[in-house]
Amino acid sequence: MTNQMINWFKNNEVLVKVNDIEYPNIKGAITEGGWYKNGFSSKILEGKSGKNQYLQINIYTSKYHQIDIEEKFLFKIVGDDYKIVKWLGWDNINLLAMDSKEEWKNMLKAIYDKNQKN
Repeated sequence: MTNQMINWFKNNEVLVKVNDIEYPNIKGAITEGGWYKNGFSSKILEGKSGKNQYLQINIYTSKYHQIDIEEKFLFKIVGDDYKIVKWLGWDNINLLAMDSKEEWKNMLKAIYDKNQKN
């Protein structure tokens, strides 16, 4: 995972698609049933003390005819670099503790690569 890829997530948004119809990346938004393509959005967050900044990336999907957040990534911004501090799945399960320390990179790289072709 390179800074270039993470910056791409920071500077872009992809909406969830269900049956080729785009839906806003808003948890609870109503969708049709059918095949879907995940979306994502990101935002910069300020730390509690105001000293640190973080990049949050949410991966959205359609579940039971509603938009839901499938995974959340949180990176601490350190100069021009990013350090992952959280990777959460359904029900806020800590995926960093459960999975390979490299798997999150593969997940984001797959989304990045797929959207570079479109």
